[in-house]
Amino acid sequence: MNFIELINKVAVTIGRTDLTSNALIAEGTSANTLKITNTIYYDIWGTRYSKAAADNIAMTACAAQAATTYCFYLVSVDSSGSVTVTKGTESTSDDCVLPACPSAQVAIGAFKIYTAAATTFTSGTDDLSKTGVTDTYYDMDCLYVADFIRSAIKKLERQYNFRHMKVNITGSLASAGYTVAATVTDYKRLIAAFCLNATTGYRWELEKTSIRKALNAYPDYTDDTGPPKFICEVPTAETDLTPDISPTPIWLFRPTADQAYTIELWAYQYTPVLDGARYTTNWWTQNAWEVILYGACLEAETFLINDSRIGLWKALYEEAVKKLIETEIDEEFMGSPQEVISDYTV
Repeated sequence: MNFIELINKVAVTIGRTDLTSNALIAEGTSANTLKITNTIYYDIWGTRYSKAAADNIAMTACAAQAATTYCFYLVSVDSSGSVTVTKGTESTSDDCVLPACPSAQVAIGAFKIYTAAATTFTSGTDDLSKTGVTDTYYDMDCLYVADFIRSAIKKLERQYNFRHMKVNITGSLASAGYTVAATVTDYKRLIAAFCLNATTGYRWELEKTSIRKALNAYPDYTDDTGPPKFICEVPTAETDLTPDISPTPIWLFRPTADQAYTIELWAYQYTPVLDGARYTTNWWTQNAWEVILYGACLEAETFLINDSRIGLWKALYEEAVKKLIETEIDEEFMGSPQEVISDYTV
């Protein structure tokens, strides 16, 4: 099941299809234009607006996209109904991501452009049917049901650590070094950390501890050297003043490395947010969509005041979560001696 299908299922289940709105963007009839097939409703700062279906919407002028690249273009609308096209960062492989939505606007869709060899594309200048250009369109729910689904996923992942959230990354700790910026996207928590001596092949687990304990044990960055024993997360100063951007986590190692080592981190990360374009499916929509269906129905409670179905959805949700966690625990230890501690709490 994909994101749009799940949105529609939630809307039908709660009986509030008015809480979804899709523009169904496509190429416009005239050259260099877009069209909105559906009349849409959207909120900005708590005020409801609408935009009627329209053809031949002028595309915002953007920088040229190079040949043989992929690039997402976000389509958004403001309170006056003006449509803006925002170009993302192009990539030579199909791993480009959506650009941020402009302030005081709502994302209503996106399109992805692939340019063939010796072909460029410039929004506002080139036609979407230009030879050598492949265009793909994506719809985004611009009302509330999409947020119900995202919120249900985030709440589950804040409370529990599921197997699909596990990631493994490696980093290099230089000789005489004591910090590594090993970035885990959407980092939640560390599971375990290991240090590897590439020369001997010996690997050992590091003790995750507090900064206070690590620095009290090895206070001198220059003289206290040896194979690392402790690892701790270091708070870093905010350097990007864009609101809500988290600084890169820095890992501190004590004592200071006496030679170069490889650091292996196992961690949990939050699932990438469903956006309807880059992320149209995830583990939840593919494997446990019914859990998110019931969770999203509960998130809609503020719109369904005194709805008699809330109790039923709550019971179904709790039972589905319980069974999912039981299955996860079984799989976690399947085929191995049972351990006492699990990452799950029921």
